[in-house]
Formats: sequence, structure tokens, C-alpha cells
Amino acid sequence: MIYTINDNNSANCVFGPMAKVSLIGDTPYTVKWFCDDKYIGEMDIHPFSWGAYPNEFGNWRIEFWNGHEMVGVFNNDLKNSEVLLIATFDNKLGKVPDIVKLENKVSTLRQKYGCEIITYFDKSELFDFPYPVLRMNSNHDFKLYHVEHF
Repeated sequence: MIYTINDNNSANCVFGPMAKVSLIGDTPYTVKWFCDDKYIGEMDIHPFSWGAYPNEFGNWRIEFWNGHEMVGVFNNDLKNSEVLLIATFDNKLGKVPDIVKLENKVSTLRQKYGCEIITYFDKSELFDFPYPVLRMNSNHDFKLYHVEHF
């Protein structure tokens, strides 16, 4: 997602395996990452370079600082948005994955963040899963995707 900091500078904020910020423009910034209001970290990022932290499931806030002045804030609030949850399982050969833990996790996250969670796991099309599953040719606009191990 492109966020305009000011007339000459913008940032591409992506929430995939990493919470990543790429700067476009002519000004370096100190970038601070927060997830669910918890401080994750900060770094100085120069134009046409990037910085990242491991992605966590949650509402992300990214602050852009020029010296001691905050000049912009990008909020990636999950409420009323779509999120992709990619589940991996410790499968023993010939055994069906235990999707009950996944169902409980999806239910908890939907309730906590008010978002629609689209799930994907290997052979998910073979299961009668009570929540939406990513299908071929599905049209979604994910604000975040997250990999979770069960």
C-alpha cells in the first residue's frame, strides 16, 4: 500500500512475511513500527531502500520521523478488512491435519480484530471448513497475510 508522507516522499508499506517499508523520495526517515500499540522497533531508512520486522498478526502503526518531529503515520487497521491466514501443520504421513486448532484461532482473531479471515492450507478444498477458504480465481484485497503453524 502506498502511503504519501508529503509532496515529495512516499512509502510502500507491505504486510506479508515481514512488515516492510520501502521509501520513495528524497528524504531519509526514522521509521518506528508498532503492532497492537506494542513497540516493535525502529530504524533509519534512506530513500529507495527498505526496512522490515517479522510480521505479527495485528493492527500495525508505522510512524515516520524527521529528526524529533513525527511527519506521518500509516495505520493498517484490520477492522472490516480481509486478511489471509496461511496455515501449516505438522502432518504425519497419511494423517489428516487437526483443523480444530485452526478453527479456534480464526474465530478468536475474527472476534478480536473485527476482520474477515480467508484461510488457506494444503488441500483446504477437501475440507468442510466453517470459514472462507482461498479459492482459485478468488478476488480479495488483503491488508495483511500471516503464516501460522499448528
